[in-house]
Amino acid sequence: MEEKEIKIFQEPVFDTASVPIEVAARAMGTDKQTLRIMLQNNMVEFGKAFKLPGSSQYTYWISPRLFWMHTGFVYKKGGASE
Repeated sequence: MEEKEIKIFQEPVFDTASVPIEVAARAMGTDKQTLRIMLQNNMVEFGKAFKLPGSSQYTYWISPRLFWMHTGFVYKKGGASE
C-alpha cells in the first residue's frame, strides 16, 4: 500500500488586534482608499468599517487571522512577513 504524505501547517501567532490599513493595502497590491471602500461596503470578509456613536468618520478593523487566511500575509507589530 502506498503511503501519502500529510502536511500539517501551524497557524501563526498573531500579536496585534488589527492590521493597519496601510499595511493591508500594500499586501493586497491596492491603495488605501480602495481598501477603505471595500471595508465600508462589506466586500471583504477579513475586516469591518464602522462609525462610532456621534462620529462622522469611519473606524477600520482588520483581523490579523482572517487577513492571513484570505491573503497568506502575516502581520507582526515590528514588521510583516509573508
